Amino acid sequence: MSVQYNIESARFLVENNKNLISQNAYNEGFKRSAFNNVELAKFLVEKNRELISQESYIWVMKNVILKECENKDVLNSVFATKSRMMKYLLETPDLVSQDAYYRILLDHNEKGNIYLTNFLVENAPQIAPVTYQRIFDYALTANNKYAFYLMQKGLVDYPYAKFRQELLSAKFKCEKEYSTSPVQCITEEELYNIINDMLPRTNPYTKDVCDYTELVELLKRSPVLSNIFYTVFLNKPIIEFSAIRPPAHFISEENKIELNFRSSFKAGKEEFLIHELAHASMEYLFNNLVNPYNNATDLALYNNAIDKMLNNMVDHFIGVDNELNFSSTFEKGRWLMSELSRSNKEDCAVKQLEFLYNGSYGPEDEHVELIVRYPQIIANGCYEQNPIAKEIFAPIAQYWDEVITPAMALHNEWHDWSV
Repeated sequence: MSVQYNIESARFLVENNKNLISQNAYNEGFKRSAFNNVELAKFLVEKNRELISQESYIWVMKNVILKECENKDVLNSVFATKSRMMKYLLETPDLVSQDAYYRILLDHNEKGNIYLTNFLVENAPQIAPVTYQRIFDYALTANNKYAFYLMQKGLVDYPYAKFRQELLSAKFKCEKEYSTSPVQCITEEELYNIINDMLPRTNPYTKDVCDYTELVELLKRSPVLSNIFYTVFLNKPIIEFSAIRPPAHFISEENKIELNFRSSFKAGKEEFLIHELAHASMEYLFNNLVNPYNNATDLALYNNAIDKMLNNMVDHFIGVDNELNFSSTFEKGRWLMSELSRSNKEDCAVKQLEFLYNGSYGPEDEHVELIVRYPQIIANGCYEQNPIAKEIFAPIAQYWDEVITPAMALHNEWHDWSV
């Protein structure tokens, strides 16, 4: 009786008061009924298919398949194949697009990938070979074991796999021979694809945080920036857009980068993007609360680099002969910014440090925030043709070359296709 009542109630509401039902409510009704009342779910699809999003179909398919096989070594395919909801979805091919199948397969859990793939290979012949090729391309840089699994299952033909492997092998050969960033060793088209993977053109806010053409030119021109971008790309962070936070914000515990699309920050937008990507890359490399080191040796080198950088500023702008004593480099930085503001001796590089030492930051923020100022001044054009900036930041640039660049090379080769 309850099933009949639910269907009749839904039919009445949908047919007589459709304008009172939001699309979100309709989707929630479909997702809930998919597990508890398949007849109701089918009615909702057949009555107003256009109201149900691909996200809902993806959610239902993944959860029906995986419902009873979490933390198990073998897929409980008996449940899945006998599920009327799953049978209905698979027998109505136009409900789930090829792009949706790609996203269903794009599961970060390795076992989930294999469970899902095994099931869909056996039960969804409508999945096109190109969809498996797209998954293979992703797996090459994110999950080598899964990439080999796709080849072993015959889902990606050997010539295609060999071509992709050789392409990435050539990139690493280029990197090793010329000591350049991986981005310097791939085509511009591939670079566009990488950017689109992180910041899709289809998102209406993407244009507010970066210009594709400008970003490509920037990454091709600077190995420092392109290495940062590629390191972040390999770790697949969540990119979200917000109007209420600062220009940009990296949340390490969620692997999330929030970017502000407010018009007041559109000038120099790539600068803010690079700043946050640099924060993210430090976390991926060192796993130490976004600090650019994870051992005592590198910490000592970094402290020494900061002290030398501040001494360079004192020598260039102030020329104090007597040795000055400070309890910390942060205290020295604050004193220095105060002296420079009184004498009006400023440079674009100094401006970046002023935000750190005279802004809302404290001594505990110095190590995290200072290191990202180096790629930031490269991104905003302050560094390249500015001998003062190069002189000031020379110790930080040296630390980057000696500690961060090797860490990035090791990290990226480990996470990428290795030959």
